[in-house]
Amino acid sequence: MYASKLEKCLHLKAGYETPKARLNQIEGDNIWQTVITGSQDVEIGKLIQSLNNSDWVNAGRRFIKADSDVCPFCQKHTIDESFHKQIREFFDREYEVKINEIKKYENEYRENAQQIIQSLQAVLEMEQEMKIGKLDAEVFQMKIKFLQNVFEDNIQNIVLKQNEPGRKIELKNWDDEIDKLSAMIKRAKEKIDEHNSLVEHSDDAITELTNDIWKYCITEEKALIESYQKGQKGLTDGLKNIVKLKNEIRREIDILDKIIEEKSKIGCEKI
Repeated sequence: MYASKLEKCLHLKAGYETPKARLNQIEGDNIWQTVITGSQDVEIGKLIQSLNNSDWVNAGRRFIKADSDVCPFCQKHTIDESFHKQIREFFDREYEVKINEIKKYENEYRENAQQIIQSLQAVLEMEQEMKIGKLDAEVFQMKIKFLQNVFEDNIQNIVLKQNEPGRKIELKNWDDEIDKLSAMIKRAKEKIDEHNSLVEHSDDAITELTNDIWKYCITEEKALIESYQKGQKGLTDGLKNIVKLKNEIRREIDILDKIIEEKSKIGCEKI
């Protein structure tokens, strides 16, 4: 009756809670809304701040050669040791710490975002192989792609902040999208749990089903048997009535034969 034995399926494991939590921490840092500038304690700092071009100066200072007095901006011989010192003091240790923190965040954000995407892709591939959880692969893939685009936009903004520390940036929120993906995974898990429960109790279920089938067959056959028995009883009763009638007719014929015989004897004696 049963061609093959049911087998349990592996549980879907998303495994993105840890990287998700880390991304939320990075996104919640107030550094993104902080205007990062150099020190105000040096003379040149006041000029840079008044011009609001610390990011521009920071980008250009990498082109200043330690053994050269040529300005990378105007290409004139205006750089002296005092200028070198003020530039170094303007972009002080605190400034460098914040820039390095942003670089660290960029690397962490890329790594954790990639882990989340890979985890979701693994869920999709596992479900497509099992086809038990009834996960809508097309919708699931679209949501993964949307999430991936949000991550890429946020990474671009982090890089922008790194290049322009004085700029405030906004990182996009993606909680709603991950919640929708989690809900889809949860429904798929419930389907798989139902399947595994059925497999776990399959022997009992098969026995119960077999008994139910036999009960059904017996119930249906009982009605047929009773109908047959009633038909048979009707035939038997009819046959008995016919035999009874036949016997009665036979008795009447015997009586008539006797009467005829007696009358025949009386007629012969008169002759």
